[in-house]
Amino acid sequence: MLCVIRGSFLSDPRREIYARACAAVKAGRRALLIVPEQGTLLAEREMADALPDSAPLLFEVTNFSRLSDRIFRVTGGVGASYSDKVTKSLLMWRTLAELSPLLKGTHAAVPTAGEAEMALGDLSELRALSLTPEELTRAAKEVEDKDARLSDKLSDLSLLLAGFRARHGEKYADGEDDLAVAEEKLAEYPTLLADTEIFLEGFTSFTVPQYKILARLFRRTAVTVALVLPKVGDDAFEYTEVRDTEERLLSLAARESVERKLVKIDGQNTTSSEFLAGVLPLLWKKTTNYENISLQYDGSLHCYRGRTPKESADFIAADIRSKVQKGIRYRDIAVVVRDAGSYAGILDTALTDAKIPVFFSRKRDITETELANLIESAYAVAVGGYRTEDVHRYAKCAHAGITRDEADEFELYVETWKIHGRRFVDGILWNMNPDGYTNRKSPDADAFLLRVNETRKKLLSPLSAFAEDAGGTLTVREHSERLFAFLDRLSAEKKLAAQAEALLAAGETGAAEECAGLFAIFADLLDTLVDTLGDLTVDARTYAGLLRLLFSSVDVGRIPAAIDEVTVGSADMLRLSGKKIVYLFGVNEGEFPAAAPALSCFSEKERGLLSSLGYPLPPEEDLRYARELFIFSRAFAAGRDEVNLLFHEKDAAYKPLSPSEVIPHIERLSGGAVSVCDISSLPLSRRVQTPSAALLALGEEGTESASLREALLRAGHASEVAAADAPLLNASLKLSEETAATLYAHDLALTQSRIENYLSCPLSHFCEYVLRLGRDRQAAFDAMNIGSFLHAILEKFFASVTAERIDIQTMRAEEKNTRIRQAAEEYLATLRGAGTDNPVREDLLIERLIRAANVIVEGLCDELSGCRFVPRFFELEIRDGTEGAPSPVRICAEDGTDISLYGTIDRVDTYSDGEDVYVRVIDYKTGSKKFSPKDLEEGKNLQMFLYLRAVVESRDPAFLDRIGVGKEGVLIPAGVLYIHAATSGGTLNSPHEDTHAALKAEQTRSGMLLENPLSLGAMNADYLPLKREKDGSFKASDLLYTEEGWQVLSETVENGVRRIVARMKSGDIAAVPMKREGQSTVCETCRYKPVCRNVMVK
Repeated sequence: MLCVIRGSFLSDPRREIYARACAAVKAGRRALLIVPEQGTLLAEREMADALPDSAPLLFEVTNFSRLSDRIFRVTGGVGASYSDKVTKSLLMWRTLAELSPLLKGTHAAVPTAGEAEMALGDLSELRALSLTPEELTRAAKEVEDKDARLSDKLSDLSLLLAGFRARHGEKYADGEDDLAVAEEKLAEYPTLLADTEIFLEGFTSFTVPQYKILARLFRRTAVTVALVLPKVGDDAFEYTEVRDTEERLLSLAARESVERKLVKIDGQNTTSSEFLAGVLPLLWKKTTNYENISLQYDGSLHCYRGRTPKESADFIAADIRSKVQKGIRYRDIAVVVRDAGSYAGILDTALTDAKIPVFFSRKRDITETELANLIESAYAVAVGGYRTEDVHRYAKCAHAGITRDEADEFELYVETWKIHGRRFVDGILWNMNPDGYTNRKSPDADAFLLRVNETRKKLLSPLSAFAEDAGGTLTVREHSERLFAFLDRLSAEKKLAAQAEALLAAGETGAAEECAGLFAIFADLLDTLVDTLGDLTVDARTYAGLLRLLFSSVDVGRIPAAIDEVTVGSADMLRLSGKKIVYLFGVNEGEFPAAAPALSCFSEKERGLLSSLGYPLPPEEDLRYARELFIFSRAFAAGRDEVNLLFHEKDAAYKPLSPSEVIPHIERLSGGAVSVCDISSLPLSRRVQTPSAALLALGEEGTESASLREALLRAGHASEVAAADAPLLNASLKLSEETAATLYAHDLALTQSRIENYLSCPLSHFCEYVLRLGRDRQAAFDAMNIGSFLHAILEKFFASVTAERIDIQTMRAEEKNTRIRQAAEEYLATLRGAGTDNPVREDLLIERLIRAANVIVEGLCDELSGCRFVPRFFELEIRDGTEGAPSPVRICAEDGTDISLYGTIDRVDTYSDGEDVYVRVIDYKTGSKKFSPKDLEEGKNLQMFLYLRAVVESRDPAFLDRIGVGKEGVLIPAGVLYIHAATSGGTLNSPHEDTHAALKAEQTRSGMLLENPLSLGAMNADYLPLKREKDGSFKASDLLYTEEGWQVLSETVENGVRRIVARMKSGDIAAVPMKREGQSTVCETCRYKPVCRNVMVK
């Protein structure tokens, strides 16, 4: 006998089924309630509440898999072991690999995890349709002339189905075949279950094997099936699948010649709102006559527009807290999304931040866990030859053996020097400068190198041993043993246990349970892999693919606790009951309802052709869309008192989205009573329920913001409020007096780079020199490193020539080139360290730079050959405590502390006049900017004048002896010269014959010189930034200073330093960038843009 109970979502035929099942049990009759697997737990709970304690003797909640087990327990059933999804996936992979040469479609010789999963899904569909390999072969022949491609597909599927069954059947029984076997057992035992009433609920369709089981049951007992089909409007499109199921059930009962009953129930059991009851059947009804629809709005339905998913999620959290404060229980609330995984990390975070207990009904496969990431990245390194991106991924794994800070430093150094391949593990110490291609090291460079090399050892020692051990071709068993040993060396199990304890202590019970069981799941997976494919020989890449297949085949999750908590989950998986308030989240076009993807192995055209030949493949496309509408309607109907629809203007990646068609449809259905409300326009009291949300809302206009600020201050969030009150733009940013006084309480030792950085932008200076924010460095020849490279060549060239007392006038071009090339190689060797490869492109650039250095050296040699000033020092340090070197000039700041400027002079030239020595300091400039005396008034280019002053005012006996001044002599400041050796990209990339002339033209001089005939006469007049009169004398110029003017110049420089330091000590860290020539600013190349938030307005 068959009884179909049909009713709408609102009349809830499920309740009728439950009532009939309870009545049977209470009358002493046996009963089975069959539900979909995902609804088993909910049904057991509800029936346990409704039945007496003795009910288990007569009653059971089951599903079709359990029903098969029950039949086998009575009849003897299947004797073999059962396989799980993991085993099936592995066996399918092996079947694909073995049959690959015979398959007509495109298949890789070594299948991927995705191909194995897809093939397994195809076979599941074929089983659901009860198609055998023989039928598939016959179908392939029938369509060969009509569709050759479909014929090949059917042949391949026949081979795969037969091959998989043979391989699988050697050791296992297949649960998917159990229904067919169970149906045979029911035919063999005609009285089995004859004394048990069968009730089915929660289904929208059945598979072919399930229909066959039901047909057997119709003949021997009463079978009652509940279907969601309304009494009125059952022809609506969204009920297509359920309507087809009803027809097939009644037709099947008719063929079996058993009694059939169709019971239609009315009523409104699931909602207390007449308005919701009226809207539900009209959700997808196409109409233009909205004025003929009369619905009385009662405040039970709301539509909200969020700017982003986060804003919508935060609003839901605030709204739930507000409702709970009014007496609603958490368990009465559900948040439904089409796919819970797409909002993981957004919805759950918003709810947990608001201290809302939540059960997030979402299963995720093991590939999303840290352990799987560790294993996959280790194999990527082993088989990929230490690709940089693979090593970085491994380093960032939680259980790789290093901290996050160590991983960041490691990555920074690797990216600086572009380390890759075997260079990671060649055993050669990394001693390249952390600052890139420069011979100057930052103060912490040596300590940084020690840390990075220690991190390299901790990270790569176990990994390289594993790669050596497991990187070859081995049996699956041997691969698994080596992997397990590697994880043991990393103490992965202990680390996971410690992580689980930490999560538990933090109150994250669900995550703690998942973490605690993860290693055991992984060990079981390896056991399954060895049991299934243990003797198979594969290489490391193939084994890694098998691991990916394993990981994607196992879900981890948790069982909902029987406590008061909000339910969150996917619309197709959740079975909601007794919810007063429901939020439908992400009601956007193509998302909810979803634009359902094709899941069949056959296209609509192929299904039509096969159906015309008598094979059971009905059209699928319309059915998929109808199923989506049904799923949405079911979720909508779950809200008894209130339903809230939320959609977003943009997704999490800020891609624009449109609302689902149901949103404007509801607005028109309600006659405008339901209108879309922008979440951002709601009062703060509706949107803000947590401190984090309150801080975000502080900047909004309105009287509520002031109350919010006071509430936060009372709650102890003063520092957060102060930060939130700070302007978005940092154009007037200033440190507090206390902070500034603490930072600058002592004497200041500055460099010119630091002073110029502050002048360029105070905030950039604060980020780099005070906060010491890290920055990405590149061991590449950018403008700064090109300058350092040329500086080094010039210093080494002239230092060697001077030390060997070589007359540069007699040096041949070949000898100059040899010395220049040797200087370049020595410099690069000190930078790169041993074993560092050089990109070909960089080698070409170095070659061009060496050519440029030849031209620059030629010009300098030409200048020095007509000059009585001789180079005395190269790279002379101005620093305290250096014997035989001058100390920095000390300047008294406005607050009484000392300021000193230390650094290095590129070159010091001297000219002796008796016991007196004239001194000029040389700075090589590879940039294009020229010096101007106005720079000094603005506080720029101060350092060379302070360096010159430090030299001529030095009283260090060793230094005075080195510079050659007599006992009665004095040091005289002859001037500051900037030698411009610009090497623009255009120049370096010019044709070879043009490079020489271009580079020579770019060699100019600027600076300031002592107006002294003796001193000026000792210099090569052709290389001075001065113009001559007709008589040969120099024209008056602001580039000349007198002996008295030197004192004025010194005072100007001192005052410039004082002004800068006073501004610094005042706490000024404003993001006010200095404009360059051409009206551009330093913002264009600033590394701190993300911190600055400066908006440039032309």
